[in-house]
Amino acid sequence: MKSKKNLLKFFKGIGIAIALPVAVLIIMEILIGLFADGHVISSMLDFKNMVRGAGISAAIAFGLSMNLTSGRMDLSLGSQRVVATIVGGIVASKLGLGGAWVLLFAIIFGLIFGGIVGFLYVTLRIPPMVLGIGVACIYECIGFGLTDGVGLRLVGTKGVEILSNVNFTLAVVAVIVVVMMVTMTYTVFSYKFRAVRGAQQIAKNAGINVFVNVAICYTVAGILVAISGVLDAAFAGSMTASMGLTSNGVVMQHMFPMMIGGTFLSRYVNQSIGIISAAVAVKILGMGLTCFNLSDATSGVVNMAIFIAFLVYQANAYKIKQAKTDKLRIAEAKAYKAANGLA
Repeated sequence: MKSKKNLLKFFKGIGIAIALPVAVLIIMEILIGLFADGHVISSMLDFKNMVRGAGISAAIAFGLSMNLTSGRMDLSLGSQRVVATIVGGIVASKLGLGGAWVLLFAIIFGLIFGGIVGFLYVTLRIPPMVLGIGVACIYECIGFGLTDGVGLRLVGTKGVEILSNVNFTLAVVAVIVVVMMVTMTYTVFSYKFRAVRGAQQIAKNAGINVFVNVAICYTVAGILVAISGVLDAAFAGSMTASMGLTSNGVVMQHMFPMMIGGTFLSRYVNQSIGIISAAVAVKILGMGLTCFNLSDATSGVVNMAIFIAFLVYQANAYKIKQAKTDKLRIAEAKAYKAANGLA
């Protein structure tokens, strides 16, 4: 009986995860049919761009979820993404390597740069937002200085075309999902992670090394954003060396799918699946908005307005649930009085 109930819960969660992007696609198609021309996905190229964009978004969302769900806002993730991609690409180029080697070296440097931030946080105990701003400025300067402000150019690099191949992107995202699902669900680290997220002092009293857990979270986040940086740079042909904290803008754009997958869909399905579903849904929303010939700024306003509406709903969902409970209790009380002839 219990196994049957768990199986039904599993399929319900999968159904909800699939239903979200499908619902967004249907809504956007209806709106486009009423007020514009075209379709959200009108060619195989559009489909490939959706897969690629959703994959990059999911990688960043996974990186954000490692710290943000525990109350740590890491504002250095954007700079880690840029500097790991640039340094990884430079090292691969100096060694005469290309293709997947660029990704491998970016992962290594993402691990290093993310680990440094984690080490500084647990050692210096600086508030994460303050630390993130300071580290971001340093990392941005490193990426800018190493390339004289030019950034990383991957056009013409040997074997780089595989990095922008949609099948390669799918394979990378699939590996990320499997690794994150296993790591964040079935390992000792996952239990410690949830314990620390719930209450750090209680976790510490239970014998969990909170600081090691936090340092690992920063390190994993660095790896994930480095992967997204390489996939993005391979498709665009370059990675710009940003300054003035502008590198973080790209990361913040993908907070929407992280919040949907990490705080809403995770109630019904594994968080990793939820983030993938949310990333696809948000990408479909963005592609649909382009059919209305909106500027990037206007599309951003619409996207963020929906995001804020979602946050407002999340913050007040308990009130709606409480109101339904109160209404039911009042109805039961009235029915009881009527049945017993009470005034």
